[in-house]
Amino acid sequence: MSAKICRLTSDPRFNVEVLSFDIQDRPARLTTTVRVAGMSFRSSITYHSIDEWRQVWAALGDPDAKSLVLGALVAWDCMRFLGLGGAALVLCEGLTLDTETAALWRHAFLNQYGEWRYRNCMVYHAGGWPKVISARPGAGLGTRRRSEGSRTLVTNGGGKDTLTGMLLLQDAGVAFDVYEATLPMGGHSAIQDALLRDLRLAVAPGSVTPVRVTVTDDFYSADDAMIEALGVVARHYKSDFAVGHTANYVGFFPLILAHGYSAVWFNIERSADRTMARWGTESINHQWCKSSGYRRLVGELFRRIAGVDGFEGFRSTLGGLQDSLIYRIAATAPEALRKSHSCNLDKPWCLRCPKCCFSYLMLTSVMGEPFAREMMGTKESLFDAPAVQAHWRDLLDPSRVAWECVGSHDECLLALGDCSEPLRSAAIQAVAPRVNARQRAEMHERYHAVDWRATPRRLRRATLQRLGAADATVTTDVVVIGAGQSGLSCSQVLAAKNVNHVVLERACEGASWKDRWDSFRLNTPNRTLSLPGLAYSGDDPDGFSTAAEVQAFLSSYSEQYDLPVVGGCEVLEVERLGGAFLITTNFGRLRARAVVVATGEYCKARFPLTTVEDLRQQVQVLHSSVYRNPDALADGAVLVVGGGQSGAQIVEDLLAGGRQVYWSLSNRPSNVRRLRGRDFMEWWDVGGILHRHVRDIPEVRRGGPAELRRARSMEFPLVSGISDDGRGHSISLARLERSGVTLLGKLAAHKGRELVFSDRLPEQMAEAVTGSRKERAFLNEVADAAGAPPEGEGDAVYIPEELQVAWRPQATPTRLDLAQARIGAVVFATGFSSAWPWLSLEGVLDEHGYPLGEDGVTPVPGVFFLGLFNLQRLSSTCLCNGGRDSEVLVPHILKHLARRSSQPVAAKALASEEV
Repeated sequence: MSAKICRLTSDPRFNVEVLSFDIQDRPARLTTTVRVAGMSFRSSITYHSIDEWRQVWAALGDPDAKSLVLGALVAWDCMRFLGLGGAALVLCEGLTLDTETAALWRHAFLNQYGEWRYRNCMVYHAGGWPKVISARPGAGLGTRRRSEGSRTLVTNGGGKDTLTGMLLLQDAGVAFDVYEATLPMGGHSAIQDALLRDLRLAVAPGSVTPVRVTVTDDFYSADDAMIEALGVVARHYKSDFAVGHTANYVGFFPLILAHGYSAVWFNIERSADRTMARWGTESINHQWCKSSGYRRLVGELFRRIAGVDGFEGFRSTLGGLQDSLIYRIAATAPEALRKSHSCNLDKPWCLRCPKCCFSYLMLTSVMGEPFAREMMGTKESLFDAPAVQAHWRDLLDPSRVAWECVGSHDECLLALGDCSEPLRSAAIQAVAPRVNARQRAEMHERYHAVDWRATPRRLRRATLQRLGAADATVTTDVVVIGAGQSGLSCSQVLAAKNVNHVVLERACEGASWKDRWDSFRLNTPNRTLSLPGLAYSGDDPDGFSTAAEVQAFLSSYSEQYDLPVVGGCEVLEVERLGGAFLITTNFGRLRARAVVVATGEYCKARFPLTTVEDLRQQVQVLHSSVYRNPDALADGAVLVVGGGQSGAQIVEDLLAGGRQVYWSLSNRPSNVRRLRGRDFMEWWDVGGILHRHVRDIPEVRRGGPAELRRARSMEFPLVSGISDDGRGHSISLARLERSGVTLLGKLAAHKGRELVFSDRLPEQMAEAVTGSRKERAFLNEVADAAGAPPEGEGDAVYIPEELQVAWRPQATPTRLDLAQARIGAVVFATGFSSAWPWLSLEGVLDEHGYPLGEDGVTPVPGVFFLGLFNLQRLSSTCLCNGGRDSEVLVPHILKHLARRSSQPVAAKALASEEV
């Protein structure tokens, strides 16, 4: 917009003086009388759901807050009268504002009335004006109270935004009441009441409680000629943005207090944060009173002056959506859509304002023009109506501004391309600029994108499901698949770079940790647990978390950082779509420019026998992923196949449960759990092993690809996080044998009733003991270098028996008859195989099914991996990784996005990165 020449200066004659205020009960009502230039006006707010004001005051954290709440209510409600050109609002006795609230009021006025000031070229005489003046400035509060309410309040504005927001809240199972207000503009109050009621009943018949509010005054009904006779030269003083109640969230404070609402939901789309014009250094936004910034500010104001903690704030159900997607969701409920209206001038439709034109265009784009004409009650096409041609120019011509709550010019042009009817209109063709295919594709990517961080956590799943039901393909920069520690770490690093992304999770955050046996404990001590921006802060740093605690840790992390996770969303296919990727899920489709696979490699249970189904006919057979406890198994002895961490810990669990145990394993070494005052994981960290890059392993540097693959298939030595002292223990092979466990060689075959095992058990155990000794020596070297005290008697309980006494395993059979050994169950703790059957992309995986490339960056541009063992380092799959792998990977993602996008966000984030 071109610079404007100032022509109007504030006039003290039009300062606003509050003469009196009156609060009444049954129902609760606040009536204010003001004087401007010798003329008096009255304004009242009636809260029909509040019987008495004492219901409001009883909920305050401090009784002295009463005058602060009333002061804020009157100050914001009377803001509208300064539209006549004054510079001060003077409150009467009994109404107080503290300094912070007065400053916030001025900030709100300058922004809410930014359009009014811009269109009037209004300036004020001196800095600090306009201002609100309190006869007795209030002080800060000392007493606070915590609200325990769980129900929420959603506003019913009567339009498609309300319809969409209520659908999402219902889908998400959020309990809510419905706020319905009639205002002193927009038509007769009875008509407004009926329209709001009809929409509410169409969406939620009988299942919600209406919360009615009536705002009346004699200002909007005053004759303009009478006001201008006072000398008022300002224009637009009765515009819809000047409404003093719903446009300022302070008017909701009594309802929040009296009814104990935990949150207030508005149904406001992303365009509410859009700058519509520039005026010097100021951004002018017609919808600032709906902006996310204003919602945050007033939420903090409520918590401060009311002295109430626990209120979540003023939220928006649609904060992550543009109108293009909102209309598509609304169209999934066509009968309810017919009950909606959007006009602010004359309910339900005036058919002569920019908002009616915009609504007509959007309805035509998603439902067709016959539906739009029927719903809005017009016999002629609004595209050709002479009375609104200026509005079409404002909506479609980027050099002009439509001063209304409407989408941007590009969004209007995108909608224009989605319908055929307006293209036949000569009037529309005369004002609409030409849009080529590339421009249209960019518009589609922009306006069909969901800002997942701005979408409320509770509504993300419902949003994606509704968009899927609308057959809409949602666009985003990055899709992360999997919400375990790797996926969440990646999400947090992406969020820190302001990259729009979504994390798709088949179940919930950290769900794979639920697939553990009852006695499971993490193998890594709590003090090592870390994710980007969060380290363990509990009271047991040397202890070991249960599976439930790990899952809760991940879920809490996701919630604390509000990571954009959509739970219950199963990925069915990832395929190419032009220069991007199409991700098909059980909820719907997404289009992304990059995909991060963070599901880990524990995808498919692995069984070493091809005859496992025959084995099921003889005994109970299960994988370690479904094992829970000894009592859940069939009677008799139990054979555990697999010598890794899971197998060893399940053997101990069965032994503790009184079961006879056979254990088939190879040469996995036991490890020292603690040595010289520290857990071995800490010594690994100090010694540079834990986070060392896989290519820096000496054997890998010498051996090439074969050694790299071997490094990525090795596993941790045997330890456990279970012990009486809470510090874990080593899993001693000698101790287990002494306790009655029959050690067997590696399972080789299944023949009839017999299982055949390797005869190399003695050699394998000798190799395991040698490995344990080498590990103990390494830990001592690191401890020596760190100046730790020498080994003492306290270390012995954490050192495997085979390192303290001479041990050779007893002779064991190489064949085992299942019936003779009374085997009732076989538990296969034989690990998992990586499996991504939904990844329909060539050139991503090698012949073994492992991702090609370096550090998770595959040869296919835009496809990345995280969370695979030794993908980058030993800790790549561990909760102690602290986001190191993500910090390496995300700059590559940013570089990819910057190459393939005209959007500024990726290039801006990349500026501080080195790849």
